[in-house]
This record gives sequence, C-alpha cells and structure tokens, in this order.
Amino acid sequence: MVRLATLSGVEDPLRFTPEYNFGAGGQARLLAETTPDYSDAGIVWQQDVYSFARGLADSRQVRRVVELGCGAGQKFVRLFRDASAALFQVDHCDQRERPSDPEAFAAVTFYQANFEDYPDLEMLEERLASAETTLFILSDVIEHLHDPRPVLRFLRTLLKRNPNNRLVISTPDREQIDGRGANRVPDNRRHVRQWTLNEFGLSLMSAGFAVSQIGHVKANEYDDAYSTILAEIRCEEADYKAFLQRHGLPPQRSHLVITTEHSAALRTGGIGTYHARVSEVADEPPLVLMVGAHGLPDDWHRFVQAKGLLHVAAICGRPTAPCRDIAAIDFDEILRAVVQLVFLYDGMRLIEYQDYLGIGFRVAQAKRARLLPSRTTVLAYAHGSHFYLDHAADTPDPYRDQQVDLRERTSLELADVVWFPSEFLRDLYVNKQGLHLRAADIQAYPIRLGATSKRHAAFGPITTLVFYGKATPQKGYPEFCEAVLKLFSEAEYASLRPQISRIVLMGVENPDPRILALPGVKVEWGVWRWDIAYSMLESLAPHALVVLPYRADNHPLSIFEVVDAECQLLTFAAGGVPEVLPESLHDRLLCRPNADALARAMASAVRMDFFCRSELLKKTRYELRQRYLGVIESYKQHIRSLKQMVAPAPQKRGKVSIVVPNKDGPARYFRDLWRGIDASLYRPKEVIFVDDGSSPEGVATIEEAATPRASCNCSLIRKEVNSGLAMARNTGLEKVTSEYVCVHDNDNVLLNRYLDLACRILDENPDVAAVTSFEWYFQDGQEWDVRKPNAPGYRPSGADLAEGITENVFGDALAVYRTDVLKRLGGWDGTSGALWEDWQLFLRMAAQGYRILTIPQEMFMYRVRENSMLQTYSRFPGYLRVARALQPMPLADAIGVVRSAMKGKRLSALNHELRARVHHLEQTLRQQDSDSLLPEVSRLRAIESSTSWRATAPVRRVVAGLPPKARRAARLMAKAGWLGATLQFGRLYQGAMTRAGRLANRLGPGS
Repeated sequence: MVRLATLSGVEDPLRFTPEYNFGAGGQARLLAETTPDYSDAGIVWQQDVYSFARGLADSRQVRRVVELGCGAGQKFVRLFRDASAALFQVDHCDQRERPSDPEAFAAVTFYQANFEDYPDLEMLEERLASAETTLFILSDVIEHLHDPRPVLRFLRTLLKRNPNNRLVISTPDREQIDGRGANRVPDNRRHVRQWTLNEFGLSLMSAGFAVSQIGHVKANEYDDAYSTILAEIRCEEADYKAFLQRHGLPPQRSHLVITTEHSAALRTGGIGTYHARVSEVADEPPLVLMVGAHGLPDDWHRFVQAKGLLHVAAICGRPTAPCRDIAAIDFDEILRAVVQLVFLYDGMRLIEYQDYLGIGFRVAQAKRARLLPSRTTVLAYAHGSHFYLDHAADTPDPYRDQQVDLRERTSLELADVVWFPSEFLRDLYVNKQGLHLRAADIQAYPIRLGATSKRHAAFGPITTLVFYGKATPQKGYPEFCEAVLKLFSEAEYASLRPQISRIVLMGVENPDPRILALPGVKVEWGVWRWDIAYSMLESLAPHALVVLPYRADNHPLSIFEVVDAECQLLTFAAGGVPEVLPESLHDRLLCRPNADALARAMASAVRMDFFCRSELLKKTRYELRQRYLGVIESYKQHIRSLKQMVAPAPQKRGKVSIVVPNKDGPARYFRDLWRGIDASLYRPKEVIFVDDGSSPEGVATIEEAATPRASCNCSLIRKEVNSGLAMARNTGLEKVTSEYVCVHDNDNVLLNRYLDLACRILDENPDVAAVTSFEWYFQDGQEWDVRKPNAPGYRPSGADLAEGITENVFGDALAVYRTDVLKRLGGWDGTSGALWEDWQLFLRMAAQGYRILTIPQEMFMYRVRENSMLQTYSRFPGYLRVARALQPMPLADAIGVVRSAMKGKRLSALNHELRARVHHLEQTLRQQDSDSLLPEVSRLRAIESSTSWRATAPVRRVVAGLPPKARRAARLMAKAGWLGATLQFGRLYQGAMTRAGRLANRLGPGS
C-alpha cells in the first residue's frame, strides 16, 4: 500500500545541480562504498515498490519492463517472470544471484552501464530504442549516485518516446531513516545523499518530470515504518516544452553556441555578426550561451532573457553581474553551465564555441574525459586566436598571459572537429603554429546577400575614397595613408587629383595629419555603431571607392557589408580575402599588399568609366551572392552531419596497477587509502606497496596494510635504506605488468570514478600517455568525506610546455599513466630528493611530445600535512630539478630558459594587474562622467556639422601646415578680428573633439 502525499514548494531547474545537492537537504558524501551490503536471499527490500510496479505494468499493458540498478536481481525476476512484457535488467556490473531456477534469469536480457556515464547510457539508449510502451524501475539507486543527471536525462528521453511510458522510482526518506531534522551525510556509507519526500518530488519536477503520484511505502516486509519514498513519473514532449517556457528557458534545441559576443547585444564584433548570419540561414536557430559582459547593460539578466539568450552567470545561479573584464572569466563556470544545459536539453547534439580566448577549453577536456555525451559533437570554430593576431600584427605580444595561449590551443586540439573559414587560417594554425587537430574542415561563414539592386543608374564617377576598418597595421591603415599621399603627390596621378574631393575614414579616431592637410579635400573620420556605419556606406556608394587593405584577415565580414551596400570594393590579395572573393574578379578587386600597388589600383578604379564601373558592381554582387548561396547549403549540410555523429565502439579495457610508496605512514592513512581503492568502480589488478626505509614500527604498519585482500592482489617491496620518493616509485614501476599504472601517495584518497574514467580515456585515446584530474584539499586529521561548498583544491589547466616551465599546470602525481611510456622515459628522476619530481616528469613527457589529459572534475582527495614535502623542502633544488627536464639541453642553458620564463610570467602578471586597474578606472569614469559629458559630445558634434565650421576648413588646414613661428603669429591675430577668432576656435574645438571622441569610444555604442 502507498501512503500518498502532496507536494508544496517551487521547482527550479537551475538548482538541480551538485552545488545545491540536487535539492536534497543535509550534506553529500564524497566517497560512496560500492560493496553489496544485502542479498535477495534473505530480507526482500523494496517489496512494495516492485509490487506497485507490477500492478502499474499490468494496468497499462506495457510491452517492456526495464529494471535499472538490479543488484542481486531476484525480486524483479520473481515478480515479473510471468508477465507478458519483455524484461531487461541493467547495472554497472552483473552481480545477480541466480536462484535454483536459472531459466527465470535466462528470459531476462542484461545490459551493463554506469549510470553516471553519458557514453554508457547512450549505448543503452540505442539498445532500448523503441516506441513500445515501457515501464522503467529505478528502485533505491539514485541515492548512490554522485550525479544523477545522466541517468535522469536518459530516462526523460525514453519517457518522451511514448506518452504511456512510466518510471517507478524510489529512495529512502532522510528523516525516516536517519532521524527527524537529520542534515549530515547519510548514515549508510553507500548513500551519497538522501531527500525527504517533498524535497525529492520537487527535485524530480526541477529535472523536468511530471509526478503522477508520490508517497511512502515500507522498506521491507518486516519494517512497520513507511520510510521509502515511491513516485510514479511521466514526461511528455508538450509537458517538457511547457516546463522550459515556464522557467524562461528557450525551447528545445540541438545546437548550443558558446560566445562572448552576439549581435542582439548593445554592441558586437565580427564573431557576434557571424552568429547573426547563422540565425538567418540555419535550419534551426541555436541556443546561445553568452560569456562575460561584452555589449550587455547593467540589467543583464533581464536583457538576455528578453533576447532569448542564455548566460553562464544565470545558469550557474550567480545573481551578480557578469565580469566586465574578459580576462576574469571563470572558465570552470562555463563548463558547469554547459553540463547543466546538456542535462536540460536532452536533444543537444552539437556544442560550438569560438577559439578566441579559449572559452571552450574545459568543455573540450570534458568531452575527451567522458563527462559529456559521446553523440554530442564538440565543434571549435576558428575565428582567430591570439596567435592569429600576433601574425597579423607581425610581432608576438610579449605581455600576454601564456594561459590564454594554453586555453586557445587546448580548445582546438581536444575538440571533435575544428572549422576554419579559410584555408589561410588552417595553414596558419596547422603548418605555422603546429597544432595537432583531431579533425578539421574548411567552412566559410554562411552569409546571405540581398538580391541584385538596380540603383546603379544613379551612380556616377568616384569622387570619394573610403577607408573601412580600424586604424591598425593589421587593417592596412598605414598603407592606405601612404597610397593616398602618393595619389596627391606623384606626377603620374596628377590628372586624378581634381576628381577626388572627399576622404572618409570609418573606424579611425585620430587621422594622419598629412591626410588632413591635403588641399581641396574634405576629410571626415570617426567610429560609429554598425547600423550607422552601414547606412553611411549606402549613402556613399554612388560616388565611393571603399578600400579594405587588410593584410592578414581570416574571413572579413566587412567585405560583405561593403558589397551589400553596393559600394565598389578594393582590397589586398592577402590573408583569407582571396578565398572570399570569386576568382574571376581578383584582377579588379585585389592588389598586392603594399602602398605602391594600392595607389595604382585606386587610380585605376577612379579612372574607370561609368559602364565598366556599373558592370563591376553588378558582377561583384551577383557572383559573391551566388558563391555564398552554395556556402550556405554547405554549412547546413555540415551542421546536419555533425549532429548525426555516432558513438564510438567500446574499447577493450586495459588493466591498471597501483603503486604506493611509503615511509612511516600511519595506519589511519592506509585505512583511508583502502576505502578509496575498495570503492573504486574499476578495481585495480594489483596494489604494490614500496616501503622506503621505514622504522620498525612503520614496517609493521605497512605489512598490515599490504595484507592480501579478496578485492585485489597485494604485494610489498621493502627497501632497507631510504632512497627518496622518485626512486621508490621507480622500484614499484619495475614490477608492474599491467597496461596502466596509478601512482598513489599513501596519504591521498581515490574517489569512486577516477580509475574507471582514467582507464577508459587511455583505452579510447592511444595518443594520451597520462591522465590527471582536479583534486580537493583536506587538512590532515579533519573530516574529508563531506562535500563542502567552495572547498579549496587544485584545478590544473592542462598540458602546455611553455606554461609548464613556470608552474605545474599538468596535475598531481596521483595520475594514471601508460606503463610502457613511463618505462621508456626511465620513470621519475631519481638523481635528486628535491621537490617536484611529478612536475618534472610531466615536463619531460610534454617535451617529448606525449599528450597529458586533464579530467576537469575532482577525482581524489589530497591530504594537506604540516610536514609534507611542499611545506618543508627547499625550493631551489626543485627549481634545478625542473630545469633538468629540458635536457639534453646543457643544464646551464636550461636554468636560463626556466629563469627567463619565470621572469616573463611575472611581467605578464604585472600587466594583467595593470589592465585590471585601468579597467576599474574606466568603469568609474563611465559611471561618474557619462551623464555630464555626453551632452557636451552632442554639442560639439553639432558644431562640426555647422556651415561656419565647414566654411573655415580651408583656413584651418592652411594654419595646421604652417611652421611653429607662423602658427604663433596666427594666434596673435586672434585679437585682430574674425580670422583670429576662427583660428582660435578651431584649435580649441579640435582638442575638445579629440577628447570627446576618445570618451565616446570608451562609452561604447549609443554614446
């Protein structure tokens, strides 16, 4: 009998996360024991749950019954053996107790799956794929899971396939089991967390399920207390659509884009414009997850929701405004948000992110570490990294933090697929930078131009030269200025000079004074919002030549803006630009990337007669439009194919051995160590203890710890004389015969999934030599088996040799390695007893081209001791040990390289600190002065457009070109009449306008 109850409270899908303990009160356990603690042969547990499930199966006439977490499995077979439905049992391993009647089990199909592993559950989903009415049973399983989201996502997906599908789920009631008001970790060490009935019901609703009924049943036939929560659950497509809408979340989508920019924001750049183009042409608009605060107002939360966008800060439940400083982005928070969205959007098949800033590097690590579904493709779209910017600037940035390069590289090399908009960029990354990508393809931006216009009859000769871009070397601004000066100074262009009466510098704040001094030419300049700039291009088009002398751009969207506005285009044959434009037009739209060639090309365009100019405009627009109609179709097809990628076949499992070096470790260390090993979901083949010269008391302790166990083989190697940690590890390594080896310090504790995940990663990635992970710290002597909010720990960035010279970005020594690689390298450096033998090993591995992968999740507990090596050993010998990782380079040179790298790191940190300070000052200026200075900017803009200001332009240009003494004389003339007054006003105005322009640019669009 079920004692039904009603629920009260509010569901919240953004709080069904580990940070909020998945809606459970009390605390969560970090390490759950995995050994079976009961048998179906004695007391039959959850008898009422299975009886309820059988009744539901009969009443709904289900065709299939699936038991998830079958354990011993007898009660399910006993109750359902005579059912007309097909029967299935699933667990992480087959521990079923076959009774005397084996035929009963022969009728049941068993599948193996880890309920916290997305790839396992995807394979299970394929096996169970059917529209037949199905009943799922998840009885007293969910409380054993650290993260129930993967299995609940799996169940939600299958429930939605048939509106008659149902889930019967049960779990112990915390207060009924552990006492009224219980808020500690569960007394049962196999349980991670426990809910009360109301908490559990709301949690299921927060996960997108509809609760048909919920109540209490007895835990077993001998228990009078109704201590088990039982619920009947359903989920239909219409209900889930309403669930997302109810919580202000966009509808179900199969494509997620992570970006720092979007065209729907108040201001954007090229990446944001790309996203706008995609939304115009895609089969299905993607979900957009924004990072940072670029282009967002102070009321960012309401703004992004109104625009149909998502934001990392909102998904992670952070109420404060997202960081304005892009360098302060929390990259781990991005992964948290993505994992939650993958859970909420079970149809997600594609995750895309930009390469710039490496915002997706944790996502890429998570995909390689099986923390995301294998059928969800991770796509890095290469818009242009900092290496690309260094190439365009013709010099590397000496002050950039190497972490930026590490993140960008990792986000590309670990992605499933990398897309390049141009062959130029792929060559730059692969051949010049030397990146090793898993898969790469060329996919230009999907841009749709409008149909051909018939405005050209109103066009005339070119009288205006327009520069469109930033005033930087990358955009060719110096070459443009030199080319213009050649047109106005060299004899061969003399006949053209009277025709050019106007120069417009779009994107330029401080124009070259030589351009301002050109006689008979009106010069305009400024920085405008995109929509205003586009309107200006349209108005200039009848008489303008727009020059984009970009020297190393990837796939400049400004080309399409110029052509769409029907302007005549001229650009450099450099970077990815020639790939954008139809080859048949190269001779008229492109020139060599230097000032002389640009001047000749500009002169040729100005001399062009009306018919040729009109035909060129029509042909440019038509051919570019036709070319990119094909690009759009290619983009759609590529996106479809990425969404249809299949999960890789499971690989043969490699065995792992554990090596534990020891010197006088106390017995409590070994008790904790064995708790971790015994609870591992993937058991080691053997544990090899190496005693390194312990005292007699220490020897007795290690001998007891190394006593043979039923769970795995144990052995002990004794060394009478202490040789140091590195040599002790090497001694154990010599005895290892399994494919993988885990080096386990005697004072740390493995968590449940580490060995399983690390070995699977090595199984699936032959190019990976070692797997590290995040870790949590705990103080020696304090409780460690409780999840604490914001607990301290170590989150290594991942393998990078340049960054790894200055700090250990690889991970802790408690890693899982390929045994043959370690032996090939000679193991750990035993020539010194100094610090950082693990750091140095990782450096040697990276220097020789071996890959080291980081699991971006805490996988073990690190004990902090007062007498640990890190606390007591001198650092200078460790510094020398790190330098030896660069051998066979001479040691003195290696020391110099390490010292130089450390100096660069300090300069980079100082630069970051200064940038943060400047950013803070700019924000203060924005908040304090914008209201008072914006009217002044508007007033000065009005003066600039006045008739008197334009009338005095020739006089100002003449005076600007005078030598210093003559200019001082002109200022004295200010007392003599209107000429002096005009000159003085001009000088004051120009200074004010310069200051106002700088402020307006800082304030951003709309200023």
